[in-house]
Amino acid sequence: AGMLANPEALVWADSLMHESRRLGDPKAECLGAVIRFRHYTQGHERKPVEREAAHLREVSRRNGYSRYYYYAYQLEVVWLLNHGFGMAALQRCETMRREAYTENDAYGIYNCLRTMGQIYYSRSCFDLARDYYEQSLRHVLDYLPEQPPSDAYFSLATVYIVKPDSVSQLKGLEYARLAETTARQVKDMEVKAIELQACCKFRMAQYEEFEKDYARAKALRSEMKLN
Repeated sequence: AGMLANPEALVWADSLMHESRRLGDPKAECLGAVIRFRHYTQGHERKPVEREAAHLREVSRRNGYSRYYYYAYQLEVVWLLNHGFGMAALQRCETMRREAYTENDAYGIYNCLRTMGQIYYSRSCFDLARDYYEQSLRHVLDYLPEQPPSDAYFSLATVYIVKPDSVSQLKGLEYARLAETTARQVKDMEVKAIELQACCKFRMAQYEEFEKDYARAKALRSEMKLN
Protein backbone atom coordinates (compact mmCIF):
# COMPACT_ATOMS: atom_id res chain seq x y z
CA ALA A 1 0.00 0.00 0.00
CA GLY A 2 2.88 2.38 0.76
CA MET A 3 4.33 2.02 -2.71
CA LEU A 4 0.90 2.40 -4.32
CA ALA A 5 0.33 5.67 -2.45
CA ASN A 6 3.55 7.13 -3.88
CA PRO A 7 2.97 9.47 -6.87
CA GLU A 8 5.70 7.55 -8.70
CA ALA A 9 3.25 4.66 -8.93
CA LEU A 10 1.29 6.71 -11.49
CA VAL A 11 4.39 7.22 -13.61
CA TRP A 12 5.15 3.51 -13.49
CA ALA A 13 1.52 2.60 -14.28
CA ASP A 14 1.32 4.97 -17.24
CA SER A 15 4.63 3.66 -18.61
CA LEU A 16 3.37 0.10 -18.28
CA MET A 17 0.15 0.94 -20.12
CA HIS A 18 2.03 2.76 -22.90
CA GLU A 19 4.48 -0.11 -23.42
CA SER A 20 1.73 -2.73 -23.26
CA ARG A 21 -0.17 -1.02 -26.06
CA ARG A 22 3.02 -0.76 -28.12
CA LEU A 23 3.79 -4.45 -27.58
CA GLY A 24 0.21 -5.64 -27.91
CA ASP A 25 -0.05 -6.99 -24.36
CA PRO A 26 -3.66 -6.36 -23.24
CA LYS A 27 -3.29 -7.96 -19.80
CA ALA A 28 -0.38 -5.66 -18.94
CA GLU A 29 -2.49 -2.67 -19.97
CA CYS A 30 -5.18 -3.85 -17.53
CA LEU A 31 -2.58 -4.22 -14.78
CA GLY A 32 -1.39 -0.68 -15.40
CA ALA A 33 -4.98 0.55 -15.00
CA VAL A 34 -5.28 -1.49 -11.79
CA ILE A 35 -2.20 0.23 -10.36
CA ARG A 36 -3.59 3.66 -11.27
CA PHE A 37 -6.91 2.82 -9.63
CA ARG A 38 -5.34 1.40 -6.48
CA HIS A 39 -3.16 4.49 -6.17
CA TYR A 40 -6.23 6.70 -5.93
CA THR A 41 -8.00 4.35 -3.50
CA GLN A 42 -5.19 5.14 -1.02
CA GLY A 43 -6.58 8.68 -0.82
CA HIS A 44 -9.84 10.25 0.35
CA GLU A 45 -11.11 11.98 -2.80
CA ARG A 46 -14.22 10.38 -4.26
CA LYS A 47 -14.09 11.78 -7.81
CA PRO A 48 -10.64 10.35 -8.72
CA VAL A 49 -11.66 6.94 -7.34
CA GLU A 50 -14.84 6.86 -9.44
CA ARG A 51 -12.94 8.15 -12.49
CA GLU A 52 -10.24 5.49 -12.25
CA ALA A 53 -12.78 2.74 -11.54
CA ALA A 54 -14.58 3.69 -14.76
CA HIS A 55 -11.24 3.80 -16.58
CA LEU A 56 -10.28 0.31 -15.38
CA ARG A 57 -13.67 -1.01 -16.48
CA GLU A 58 -13.23 0.58 -19.92
CA VAL A 59 -9.72 -0.86 -20.37
CA SER A 60 -10.80 -4.28 -19.10
CA ARG A 61 -13.88 -4.41 -21.32
CA ARG A 62 -11.94 -3.34 -24.37
CA ASN A 63 -9.31 -6.01 -23.77
CA GLY A 64 -11.72 -8.78 -22.79
CA TYR A 65 -10.66 -9.22 -19.14
CA SER A 66 -13.90 -9.43 -17.20
CA ARG A 67 -12.16 -10.21 -13.90
CA TYR A 68 -10.53 -6.81 -13.84
CA TYR A 69 -13.84 -5.28 -14.91
CA TYR A 70 -15.68 -6.64 -11.88
CA TYR A 71 -12.69 -6.10 -9.62
CA ALA A 72 -13.05 -2.39 -10.41
CA TYR A 73 -16.63 -2.47 -9.14
CA GLN A 74 -15.72 -4.44 -6.03
CA LEU A 75 -12.84 -2.19 -4.98
CA GLU A 76 -14.87 0.95 -5.70
CA VAL A 77 -17.73 -0.32 -3.51
CA VAL A 78 -15.33 -1.13 -0.66
CA TRP A 79 -13.79 2.35 -0.90
CA LEU A 80 -17.23 3.98 -0.85
CA LEU A 81 -18.22 1.90 2.19
CA ASN A 82 -15.04 2.76 4.06
CA HIS A 83 -15.52 6.47 3.42
CA GLY A 84 -19.13 6.76 4.52
CA PHE A 85 -20.90 6.59 1.15
CA GLY A 86 -23.10 3.62 2.00
CA MET A 87 -25.98 4.41 -0.36
CA ALA A 88 -23.63 5.03 -3.29
CA ALA A 89 -21.90 1.72 -2.51
CA LEU A 90 -25.23 -0.12 -2.58
CA GLN A 91 -26.21 1.52 -5.86
CA ARG A 92 -22.86 0.64 -7.45
CA CYS A 93 -23.18 -2.95 -6.26
CA GLU A 94 -26.67 -3.15 -7.76
CA THR A 95 -25.24 -2.00 -11.10
CA MET A 96 -22.58 -4.71 -10.83
CA ARG A 97 -25.25 -7.29 -10.01
CA ARG A 98 -27.36 -6.43 -13.05
CA GLU A 99 -24.39 -6.61 -15.39
CA ALA A 100 -22.95 -9.82 -13.92
CA TYR A 101 -26.23 -11.71 -14.08
CA THR A 102 -27.13 -10.34 -17.52
CA GLU A 103 -23.76 -11.50 -18.85
CA ASN A 104 -23.84 -14.68 -16.74
CA ASP A 105 -20.26 -13.93 -15.75
CA ALA A 106 -19.28 -16.43 -13.04
CA TYR A 107 -16.58 -14.26 -11.51
CA GLY A 108 -18.76 -11.14 -11.66
CA ILE A 109 -21.58 -12.96 -9.84
CA TYR A 110 -19.16 -14.23 -7.19
CA ASN A 111 -17.75 -10.73 -6.67
CA CYS A 112 -21.26 -9.28 -6.45
CA LEU A 113 -22.39 -11.79 -3.81
CA ARG A 114 -19.31 -11.20 -1.64
CA THR A 115 -19.61 -7.43 -2.02
CA MET A 116 -23.29 -7.46 -1.01
CA GLY A 117 -22.20 -9.43 2.05
CA GLN A 118 -19.63 -6.74 2.84
CA ILE A 119 -22.27 -4.02 2.58
CA TYR A 120 -24.60 -5.77 5.02
CA TYR A 121 -21.71 -6.63 7.33
CA SER A 122 -20.76 -2.94 7.46
CA ARG A 123 -24.32 -2.21 8.56
CA SER A 124 -24.15 -4.90 11.28
CA CYS A 125 -26.81 -6.93 9.46
CA PHE A 126 -24.84 -10.10 10.12
CA ASP A 127 -27.52 -12.63 9.19
CA LEU A 128 -28.03 -11.03 5.78
CA ALA A 129 -24.25 -10.81 5.33
CA ARG A 130 -23.97 -14.52 6.17
CA ASP A 131 -26.62 -15.39 3.56
CA TYR A 132 -24.69 -13.59 0.83
CA TYR A 133 -21.37 -15.05 1.95
CA GLU A 134 -22.86 -18.56 1.90
CA GLN A 135 -24.16 -17.95 -1.63
CA SER A 136 -20.71 -16.72 -2.68
CA LEU A 137 -19.08 -19.85 -1.24
CA ARG A 138 -21.48 -22.17 -3.08
CA HIS A 139 -20.93 -20.19 -6.28
CA VAL A 140 -17.13 -20.27 -6.17
CA LEU A 141 -17.09 -23.99 -5.38
CA ASP A 142 -19.56 -24.80 -8.18
CA TYR A 143 -18.46 -22.45 -10.96
CA LEU A 144 -14.91 -21.22 -10.28
CA PRO A 145 -12.77 -24.29 -9.55
CA GLU A 146 -9.58 -22.35 -10.35
CA GLN A 147 -10.43 -19.65 -7.79
CA PRO A 148 -9.24 -20.31 -4.22
CA PRO A 149 -12.36 -20.20 -1.99
CA SER A 150 -10.35 -18.76 0.90
CA ASP A 151 -11.95 -15.30 0.63
CA ALA A 152 -15.43 -16.81 0.92
CA TYR A 153 -14.44 -18.96 3.92
CA PHE A 154 -12.78 -15.96 5.58
CA SER A 155 -15.86 -13.77 5.08
CA LEU A 156 -18.09 -16.45 6.59
CA ALA A 157 -15.76 -16.74 9.58
CA THR A 158 -16.09 -13.01 10.27
CA VAL A 159 -19.89 -13.13 10.57
CA TYR A 160 -19.78 -16.02 13.02
CA ILE A 161 -17.12 -14.72 15.38
CA VAL A 162 -19.03 -11.51 16.07
CA LYS A 163 -21.70 -13.57 17.81
CA PRO A 164 -21.15 -14.30 21.52
CA ASP A 165 -22.33 -17.92 21.69
CA SER A 166 -19.86 -20.79 21.66
CA VAL A 167 -21.52 -22.58 18.72
CA SER A 168 -21.00 -19.55 16.50
CA GLN A 169 -17.42 -19.14 17.72
CA LEU A 170 -16.65 -22.76 16.82
CA LYS A 171 -18.24 -22.29 13.41
CA GLY A 172 -16.15 -19.16 12.87
CA LEU A 173 -13.03 -21.06 13.86
CA GLU A 174 -13.87 -23.85 11.41
CA TYR A 175 -14.27 -21.39 8.52
CA ALA A 176 -11.08 -19.54 9.49
CA ARG A 177 -9.17 -22.82 9.33
CA LEU A 178 -10.64 -23.55 5.91
CA ALA A 179 -9.61 -20.07 4.78
CA GLU A 180 -6.04 -20.85 5.82
CA THR A 181 -5.88 -24.29 4.21
CA THR A 182 -7.38 -23.11 0.89
CA ALA A 183 -5.31 -19.93 0.61
CA ARG A 184 -2.76 -21.79 -1.55
CA GLN A 185 -0.08 -19.25 -2.34
CA VAL A 186 -2.09 -16.19 -1.24
CA LYS A 187 0.08 -15.49 1.78
CA ASP A 188 -1.69 -12.39 3.03
CA MET A 189 -4.93 -14.38 3.22
CA GLU A 190 -3.12 -17.18 5.03
CA VAL A 191 -1.88 -14.69 7.63
CA LYS A 192 -5.30 -13.08 8.05
CA ALA A 193 -6.92 -16.49 8.47
CA ILE A 194 -4.46 -17.44 11.22
CA GLU A 195 -5.07 -14.10 12.94
CA LEU A 196 -8.80 -14.73 12.79
CA GLN A 197 -8.29 -18.14 14.38
CA ALA A 198 -6.36 -16.43 17.15
CA CYS A 199 -9.24 -14.00 17.63
CA CYS A 200 -11.73 -16.88 17.90
CA LYS A 201 -9.60 -18.63 20.50
CA PHE A 202 -9.19 -15.48 22.54
CA ARG A 203 -12.95 -14.95 22.57
CA MET A 204 -13.37 -18.56 23.72
CA ALA A 205 -10.78 -17.99 26.49
CA GLN A 206 -8.35 -20.48 24.92
CA TYR A 207 -5.45 -18.22 25.77
CA GLU A 208 -2.59 -20.67 25.21
CA GLU A 209 -3.92 -21.55 21.75
CA PHE A 210 -4.42 -17.86 21.06
CA GLU A 211 -0.74 -17.19 21.85
CA LYS A 212 0.34 -19.99 19.48
CA ASP A 213 -1.73 -18.69 16.57
CA TYR A 214 -0.70 -15.10 17.24
CA ALA A 215 2.97 -16.10 17.18
CA ARG A 216 2.45 -18.15 14.02
CA ALA A 217 0.79 -15.24 12.23
CA LYS A 218 3.46 -12.79 13.40
CA ALA A 219 6.25 -15.05 12.15
CA LEU A 220 4.58 -15.50 8.76
CA ARG A 221 4.03 -11.75 8.44
CA SER A 222 7.72 -11.18 9.12
CA GLU A 223 8.77 -13.93 6.72
CA MET A 224 6.60 -12.54 3.91
CA LYS A 225 7.48 -8.91 4.74
CA LEU A 226 3.81 -8.04 5.09
CA ASN A 227 2.73 -4.82 6.83
